[in-house]
Amino acid sequence: MTRHLDLGKVKQAWSLRRQGKQQKEVADTLGLSLRHIQNYLSVDWLAQRSLRALMKGGAEEVNEQLKALGGLGEAGPVDGVSQPVTGAQASCASPDQWPDVARLEGWGVPKYTAPGLLSAWRRAHREEAHELCDFWVDLTGNVQADIPFPDAYDLAMARWLAHRWGVDFLSTITELYQLYRPWEGKVHRKVYLDEVRVAIGEGPGNYPSDQVGGIFEGLPRRFLRGLPRRFGQYGQFSKDDDDD
Repeated sequence: MTRHLDLGKVKQAWSLRRQGKQQKEVADTLGLSLRHIQNYLSVDWLAQRSLRALMKGGAEEVNEQLKALGGLGEAGPVDGVSQPVTGAQASCASPDQWPDVARLEGWGVPKYTAPGLLSAWRRAHREEAHELCDFWVDLTGNVQADIPFPDAYDLAMARWLAHRWGVDFLSTITELYQLYRPWEGKVHRKVYLDEVRVAIGEGPGNYPSDQVGGIFEGLPRRFLRGLPRRFGQYGQFSKDDDDD
């Protein structure tokens, strides 16, 4: 059974990592195993954990995890990345008339996920957590664009965090992922990866190599698959999904 995630420990782990401590040092400081810390520092692991909670109808749990995840970039820049976007949203993009679960399923949301998604979205709107509404709106827009749900979820998560954390480079990655649809086939992925390589330093407008590690640490694996190992070795995703 999946245990409740200690969001306080997650925030502490990110804070220590941001101070330059290695994963082993973070684990020793917090009295946790190295695997725990690797998971806590992985956006991929945190995103997939929230998705599993969503599939079980845990709307409140999902929203609390999203709030915590969105706030992880607010303590300061990571490896020189710009400051995050903060502050209350002036408006909400949620529709005046809510789609029912049947419509969500028709758009491409899995049947076992649609009730939790709708509940989490409505809860966020009711509590005026409109920064979360932005995430749910983007996710439903992705599935309506015929993006497979796992890709749609990771894409919405990465794009939402790019905005929340103020990381332009991550916005570029999500834009390329949506444009080239690498899940469609080998050619799509090859061209997508070529574009990513240009963005990360093999062409104009490159980013310093000391920034790349921080940006790529723990990103959803589907964005990295096919890149050189130096871009995929950060924040390894544990196969023990129930370990918190």
